[in-house]
Amino acid sequence: MNRKVLGEKQLPTQEVLPANDLMISGIRDSVFIADLNGKIVFANDQACKVHGYTKGEFKGLNVIDILVVQMDLILLHSLMKSFLP
Repeated sequence: MNRKVLGEKQLPTQEVLPANDLMISGIRDSVFIADLNGKIVFANDQACKVHGYTKGEFKGLNVIDILVVQMDLILLHSLMKSFLP
């Protein structure tokens, strides 16, 4: 069972995530939470909008997957700026 550390106490992931969902859902920034292996276990609505994934799709991804896509977009934007007037 995956566990999250909350202060000095460790709680099972399924106990921590509902509390996080309530706190993080209203945040206007893109927020996702990953376990110690980098697997995404939670994403708020803004993260879904920004990255174009559903919450279910996010949960199957690794943080590296998100970073690679972001780096590809940055590189593509940079290349387009250098070739277009």
